[in-house]
Amino acid sequence: MKLRLTLYVLLILHGLTCARCSYGQQTGRAKYKRMITFEAAQQKAIDTVAQLMHHDKDVVLWAKETITRPYGWYFIFTTKKYIESRSPHDIKFGVPHVFVSKDGKLEVVPTSIPLQSFIDHKDQQAGQQEK
Repeated sequence: MKLRLTLYVLLILHGLTCARCSYGQQTGRAKYKRMITFEAAQQKAIDTVAQLMHHDKDVVLWAKETITRPYGWYFIFTTKKYIESRSPHDIKFGVPHVFVSKDGKLEVVPTSIPLQSFIDHKDQQAGQQEK
């Protein structure tokens, strides 16, 4: 619980101080239309998780498991050992997944809810925005 709260606080502070992340807030352009590339989104996710996990070298992006949607990408992070072994003993708890929208907004997926539930919620939001 304390780790999760720390991650949220770090992410909020990062968003308030980083010019790249808070562009829409600073200019009042919440719907900034410039699209981000997959590579830029991936690097943004890697940098965020590295910072949140204190540059833990065991935590890596599981590139094969990246989920692509029309509105953004879900980047899955885990340990190198888990990718190789698939053993539940090699999972490191508290490692976040990251969502980056195509307009560059980043969200850390709360570890307290299943990733699929988060994706379903985002899918529903995206469907409502298209109407």
